Amino acid sequence: MMKQNNLLTSGCTWALMMILLLDGQAAWSGKLYKWVDENGKIHYSDSIPPEKLKQEHQVINRQGITRETVSAAKTKEELAKEQAAAREEARRLALEREQAQQQAARDRILLDTYLTEDDVKASRDRRITALDASIRIAQGHQNELTERLDTLRRQAAEAERRGNGLEPIKKQITQTKTQLKEIQALIAQKRLEQQQIDRQFQKDLSRFRELMARRKTSNREPAGKPSPR
Repeated sequence: MMKQNNLLTSGCTWALMMILLLDGQAAWSGKLYKWVDENGKIHYSDSIPPEKLKQEHQVINRQGITRETVSAAKTKEELAKEQAAAREEARRLALEREQAQQQAARDRILLDTYLTEDDVKASRDRRITALDASIRIAQGHQNELTERLDTLRRQAAEAERRGNGLEPIKKQITQTKTQLKEIQALIAQKRLEQQQIDRQFQKDLSRFRELMARRKTSNREPAGKPSPR
């Protein structure tokens, strides 16, 4: 009888049949492995070389049917890639949880702060109006600086015609220009804040409507249930 630990190649398929026939269904109850060597040849054996355990192979039953396919062991690079993917997924889930918690907190603030849509709009209008007042004050200062700059330029032209020293006036012109740029930047910043507030309140208003609709739906009685008298 052929020893069970002999290796059989794909070129000798009849050898597989001989193992099954000679051992007999009653006598042979072990495992038969199918694996491929480094030259691409298929082998059958009742044991598998230790160095081949990490590569893909199949376990075959006595009828020659594959019972199990053992996947090849992952390389260090594959394991590292899987671990990196797992860490990335964990970060993504953590971020989603954090965002959900933040949204829940914002929702509570909306519902605790406003009772109606008009309340949301009124709050927006108050903040924009407050910025309008700041802008008007800044614009008044801007007009004053513009007038001062024009005056200084006229004085500089007159001093130049008379041959007087221009250094003090030039210094004042430079300072006034700097102040004018600063006030213009302030006005631009206030207008940007107004736009940001309007966009944020549009989102808040949309979210408030959604939350109120949910609350209304949850408070609605089930269909067919009689109203209490």
